Amino acid sequence: MAKVTWRGLNELYIKLHSMPNDLGTQGAVLAFGSARNAAAAIRAAYPVRTGKMAGGVKVRETVRKYGGRAVVTNRVKYAWYFEHGATDRQTKRGWKRGSTVPRPTFIPIRERYDRVLEQALTALLLRHGLQVVQRGAG
Repeated sequence: MAKVTWRGLNELYIKLHSMPNDLGTQGAVLAFGSARNAAAAIRAAYPVRTGKMAGGVKVRETVRKYGGRAVVTNRVKYAWYFEHGATDRQTKRGWKRGSTVPRPTFIPIRERYDRVLEQALTALLLRHGLQVVQRGAG
């Protein structure tokens, strides 16, 4: 008759049981830091002549059971028009203010910080011995 002896099974159980909390906490720290850094870079990139644009950039952080969520927004009413441009027909109530050229600022900076965050989260998972597999689209 064959006999199997497990060594370290209790330690493995403890590590697996604590992993969601540990990874969530560390991931939230990375996400919050990334959002704050992105917000600072966005504020610094807005030209001074735009008035309240930099002051409208806010970070909302939400702590959850297994991690956290950070959202960067710009609450200034004309932020969308600054980013995407506008024509007379796009302005509210048909006001005739002329057209503006798009000046992509918020989105490119946020996307750059999102890519850096994704790399940091991937590295976090790898450090904990997890395998990260990217699946192709389609």
